[in-house]
Amino acid sequence: MKIKITDSVETRKVIRVFFSLLTIKGVDLAIPLITLPYLIYTIGLENYGLVNFSIALSIYFFSFVQYGFPVSAARDVARNRNSPLKISAIFSITIYSMFILTIFASITFGLLLIFIEKFLEYKYLHIFTFLSLITKAFVPIWFFQGIQQMGNFTWINIISRLALLLLILTFIKAENDFIYLPIINLATSFFVIMLSYYIIINKYNIKFHRFKFGKVKSKIYLNFNTFIAQFAPNLYTNSATFFLGMTSTPLALGIFTSASKIIDIVGLFSHAMANATLPFITRNKTKHIKVLSLMIISGVFLSVVVAIMSGFLTKILFPENASDVRHILILMLPILPLLFFNLALGNNFLLIFGYEKEMRNIVLNCSIFSLVYSIPLIYMFGLYGSVFTLVFTRLVIAVFYYFSYRLKVLT
Repeated sequence: MKIKITDSVETRKVIRVFFSLLTIKGVDLAIPLITLPYLIYTIGLENYGLVNFSIALSIYFFSFVQYGFPVSAARDVARNRNSPLKISAIFSITIYSMFILTIFASITFGLLLIFIEKFLEYKYLHIFTFLSLITKAFVPIWFFQGIQQMGNFTWINIISRLALLLLILTFIKAENDFIYLPIINLATSFFVIMLSYYIIINKYNIKFHRFKFGKVKSKIYLNFNTFIAQFAPNLYTNSATFFLGMTSTPLALGIFTSASKIIDIVGLFSHAMANATLPFITRNKTKHIKVLSLMIISGVFLSVVVAIMSGFLTKILFPENASDVRHILILMLPILPLLFFNLALGNNFLLIFGYEKEMRNIVLNCSIFSLVYSIPLIYMFGLYGSVFTLVFTRLVIAVFYYFSYRLKVLT
């Protein structure tokens, strides 16, 4: 009976965290869904594509600064959630490590702006986009996930996203106002960080430990496999957008990123489910097969729903380019079940049960392979090359994850 009670309590916690994360990600992506038609109407599809190209450039640095900590730090906090002293140490070393990584990222970004002429044309857009994403990297959602108390952060995030919506509607009035978008994102991310840190320090009694370079160096070294596993997918996911922006027209990039935005919005369910169940699976390994089954069914179901509603969605969101966006969206639909599947077997099994190297090797090798073939493919086939890169690489990773999972479970 005690086991059943414990399972019931844990299940309720997972459900609460899931819906908190779903709310956070839902608001994060629902706001773009609301503002998307407005932005395309005011700044145009081409400038919208340009903004997304700038984001694609800065995402590499965003992922570098995060260094896989949203997964590893959430896992470490979950394992030590009854020890404020240990959590303080985890929190401190994670933030210090990110500061060190920010220095290297800023230097590299500055050199790119100086020596690559294409980036200089819109240098202020790229600078503000870089600053907004680096700021966002420091948002400590992983802390609240680890202690399985998402309530405060959920409300902070909702308020900041509503503020984002209000600021966009207030300041974005004409085509050239697209430059204000990253500035608005920077302001709202800074608000989230300040309020989150205030709550963490005062409510949960988390204290910053003294900075020790040796511990930071060790943390970065030990987190390398997790970083590679989290960063490597950018070689095909983000690069599909980046290289399309480098070789194609802003209009083509606008169509591609518009379809991708719908996939991202629906895909929030996968990340919410994976993040909510991560602490639960960490303490209950036998529950993984149930979570895996649920995530696969969810991915297939959502793909069917999007396919049925694709015509309606694209006409509402992109009235002038509905048919083009819908065509690309349909081609992207296999991404959804693959996203659920890969998160269930990757982050929520291989990564949290000590198989970081296996996961790193799979993701890294597949991503490098993708990078090699995607560049000429995108150059020759444009939009279709980018779509193929996203779908095919996820499929290959899913196959390797599956065989690795079977070896670990059956042996």
